[in-house]
Amino acid sequence: MKKYLAALATTAAISTTPQAFAVGNTLEVKGTITPVACTPTFSNGGLIDIGKISKSQLKEDQNTKVGDAHPMRLTIACDGEISFALKPTDNTGNSSPVGPVAFGLGLTPKNEKLGFFVPSVTKVTADTAEGEAIESTDGLSWAKATAAKPGYFLSFTTTGGSLPIDAKDVTYDFTVDTFIARADSLDLTDEIAFEGSATFDVVYY
Repeated sequence: MKKYLAALATTAAISTTPQAFAVGNTLEVKGTITPVACTPTFSNGGLIDIGKISKSQLKEDQNTKVGDAHPMRLTIACDGEISFALKPTDNTGNSSPVGPVAFGLGLTPKNEKLGFFVPSVTKVTADTAEGEAIESTDGLSWAKATAAKPGYFLSFTTTGGSLPIDAKDVTYDFTVDTFIARADSLDLTDEIAFEGSATFDVVYY
């Protein structure tokens, strides 16, 4: 997994009417400078090494768990208290055989989906107080979260809360489970390397 810092977000727009000298012509330049910057850091450099998996270990008709509950910690340190969310992106594209609820492990040379990994949230700490993870598809409506998902906003709240809260230092504890797709869906004639990668963007509110 990689980490990504989005500390500055700007937008600009120029708007004019077709008549160059008409009354009411406007020129607009809009932007946002985030007053607080946050730096996300994964433990162990964000790397989980499963090692070599033998073909004989794989189940023919169902996904095989090959990496069980690997611990991973994501620490987000901010200059000051701010409300933010993480938005993970699957860097392998649409390579998860179970769809967008998990991150893919890439494709075989024959474009077969190799497998997936799931970072389950086990604990969230915001400024030393334990909280809860929440998720959203649009950044507006929130529900309790159990894992980081591609394209979903992942934020935090107080225990029993329903909306993101401000914090300065936030820690997410994950356990990462890794699965190889069912063996009968893969050409395993030759050795195949698999690699999953996710980028976690920081989105400010």
